[in-house]
Amino acid sequence: MNIGRITAGLVVAGAVALGLPAAAQAAPGQITVESAGSPSTNVGLLSVSLASTTAIAGISVDLVGQSPTTGSLSLPDTAFTMTGTGTNGTWTVTSPITTSLLALGSYTINVTVTYQGGGTASVSDAGTLAFILYPTITLSVNPTTFSFGDTVTLSGTDLAVYPDGSTTPAAVSGQTIEFLGSNGFSTTTGTDGAFSLKVQAGIGQALTMYKSPLDVAGVADSTTAAATSNQVAVTVVPVALQFSDLSRSPATVGYPGGVTISGAASYDSGGIWVALDDQGIMASAKGDYLSCRGCSGKTPGPWAVGTDINGVFTLTIPGPIGSDTYTLGAGVPFDGTPWFTASSTN
Repeated sequence: MNIGRITAGLVVAGAVALGLPAAAQAAPGQITVESAGSPSTNVGLLSVSLASTTAIAGISVDLVGQSPTTGSLSLPDTAFTMTGTGTNGTWTVTSPITTSLLALGSYTINVTVTYQGGGTASVSDAGTLAFILYPTITLSVNPTTFSFGDTVTLSGTDLAVYPDGSTTPAAVSGQTIEFLGSNGFSTTTGTDGAFSLKVQAGIGQALTMYKSPLDVAGVADSTTAAATSNQVAVTVVPVALQFSDLSRSPATVGYPGGVTISGAASYDSGGIWVALDDQGIMASAKGDYLSCRGCSGKTPGPWAVGTDINGVFTLTIPGPIGSDTYTLGAGVPFDGTPWFTASSTN
């Protein structure tokens, strides 16, 4: 529920004073809006809670769209049922507002009260009615066990309870579904609320930032709230990584020089060695890169470079460097990446 406390009438410490018509000012009326809005589980069930120093006989509400395309709706006193008292009561619509009366969107709540002794007072911008869908996203992953390069399908449904409070969820159409942990992988729900997204594990940023469990998120828009799916546990089976045609230049490094390592990387895909295309190759010093004289302020690594379409790379380790052993690996991050077993050379 959207909660806010707005006071109209006499100025009191910590309250917002709103001007009243002359008739209302004649009575010592002070109104505080305790809350105005609706629960996300039934967004059509608008309620307004008011506290007043003078008993309130009834209220009317104007809902004004915060977008030029959403329009407005006026609700008379007869649309509400009051609980509590005239000085501390809650007015709730007798029947939930439906999309046949009001388009989905956000609305400013303006309240007009009628005092039991006569006179009226108005409270502008008493709150916001978020008359939008609050979806539930269900995700499945197939397969849940995979290796680098395998095709993985993330699919599911995007459903929401509509504002009339119906117990049967309906499809959310056109919401953007983003694959969390990736960069730029998204899809849109269909008219049936279904979505499906195919990615290649570890390739093109899909599942590159691997984590388990996996989930997806629905992106909020003007008519639908953001939502995150259930989480699905997955397992990566590492595959062998191989480096070939390795060379270094120069063959002997003279202080304070650096070294350039070149080669090609491939991985085992069902017994076939496939070029590791467009992936990061990293080199890490086995020893202490900063131990050499004059190395203060130098980056200790790891150093990284991307492979080309054939898995070929050229990686430069800047000087000054000392005598050391450098380990090559692939994946992001270098430490703990699940995609590959210990690398080898041929």
